[in-house]
Amino acid sequence: MNDLRAQFEKHALNGYLGDPNGDDSYAYMRASSERQTEEGSSFTRQIETIHRTALREMLRIPFDMIFFDDGYSGFEFEHRPALLNLRYETRSEPRAFHLVIEDIDRLSRNADWQQGFLLEEFYRNRIKIHFHINPGSALERYVRGFMAQEEMKKARERMRMGNIYKAMSGKVTAKRPRYGYILNKDSCYEFHPEESKVMRTIYEMLLYRGWHLSKVAQWLNDQGITTRFKGGLWTAATVFKLVRSPVYKGDFYANRHQGVQTGEHKENGKPKFRMAERPASEWIHIPVPAIVTPEEWAKVQKVMTSNSKKSMRNAQKHNWLLTGLMKCGICRKYSYIASLGNTPKNRRRYSIPSPK
Repeated sequence: MNDLRAQFEKHALNGYLGDPNGDDSYAYMRASSERQTEEGSSFTRQIETIHRTALREMLRIPFDMIFFDDGYSGFEFEHRPALLNLRYETRSEPRAFHLVIEDIDRLSRNADWQQGFLLEEFYRNRIKIHFHINPGSALERYVRGFMAQEEMKKARERMRMGNIYKAMSGKVTAKRPRYGYILNKDSCYEFHPEESKVMRTIYEMLLYRGWHLSKVAQWLNDQGITTRFKGGLWTAATVFKLVRSPVYKGDFYANRHQGVQTGEHKENGKPKFRMAERPASEWIHIPVPAIVTPEEWAKVQKVMTSNSKKSMRNAQKHNWLLTGLMKCGICRKYSYIASLGNTPKNRRRYSIPSPK
């Protein structure tokens, strides 16, 4: 990311943007994506235009009165941290009664009501807003905002359709390849020379050696085999997530998931998303090199399902007198766990032998 202080000093006169002898003013900036900020396509331009506007309006802006939201969409305003702090300060203890912004789009792209709401709020707090680009009348603002909203929708749809067309041509659309694979220059999967062998070994341990996930994870850690994951250690959950993927039996599915907002927000104010599956009819199948056969993959899924039923963790869901499944030393069969007698609110649970 560009250094905000360095960009400020580049244009500042005697420690201020604008006219050092002018009235104090706030400034607000927003960059809609981290990439946009890093490349300077918006960030550096806004600093310059805010400086020029402050000169024109005979205002001065110290560094600590610049409020900057990095990587936030113009269609979201309730949880932008810098904007929230600016609104709170101008409502409670304002240090100035002027605000310089490059354009109305930096404040909000939503013309349906957000722009008018924010403008009215600053007006009530006696804050005069100075735009580098005059937003014009309310009708002009609405038209520009509507066009911005439509352009955003079109851009998102173009990106989605680009991925779909890419998948339809047989290319993998994953941003990062799955463990065990590499993406070649043609966006196709190839075996990773080391990781693919590790994945084959994992399946063999589960299927042919009867190992459980925790034992596999421990073995991988003991062997010093590196992961691609945060923390750098193998866990049962990590192994489970990998072996569940159909990609290892040669089936990659594009357009399978989509991000859906949860309605909650992170500590930094950005909205939280969860990945939701699209209907199977919308998936696009792409054959990739297989590490295991479809039959081996299916058998491993059954093994993991069986192991899950026998897990001590699942037994803790109930108040059994004896937790877990017991295995007879003679017939080598597992016992059943039954609920017998007493009242529905206070059942007594027993382990009983399985029938022969």
